[in-house]
Order: sequence, then structure tokens, then C-alpha cells
Amino acid sequence: TLSADLIFDRAYAVTLVSRVYQRLGAEYAAVGKAGLFTALSPNLTANAERGDYARIARELGATEGSLRTAASRLREAFREALLHEVR
Repeated sequence: TLSADLIFDRAYAVTLVSRVYQRLGAEYAAVGKAGLFTALSPNLTANAERGDYARIARELGATEGSLRTAASRLREAFREALLHEVR
């Protein structure tokens, strides 16, 4: 069984990640990039397969290279926002 402290820590972590996810989604929507956020956000917590970027790029009418750059920027923004929430 899980200790009460571990249960609390996990719930706190899920809350922080959810808060950051929602805030980044709102930021992307505010600048007209909600579709990009929706397409790339599943890759925030998992590594995308090479084919995933190619497929998403086709769906968004972008190049795979520009999509990889956007994904990298999103991951960096997510890291920074998460660190900000923790501090």
C-alpha cells in the first residue's frame, strides 16, 4: 500500500502538471496556435516516434523540421512553467 505522504506527493504532482498544461494551452490559444498545442501536447510526456512528427506536420501543413522545432520549444516552455510553479 502507498503511504499517505506518497499519495499526497503524487496528487500534488498531477495537480502541478495539469495546471501548467492548461496554462500553456491557454497561452497557445491566445496567439492562435491552439491546434499546434493540441497536436504536440501528447508528446510532452512521451517521446514521439519519427513518423508521428511527419504525420502531424502533414496535418498542420508544416514541415517536419519546423514541427520538431515547435515541439522542442513547447517542451522547454513546459519545463520552465513547471519549474515556476514549483518555486
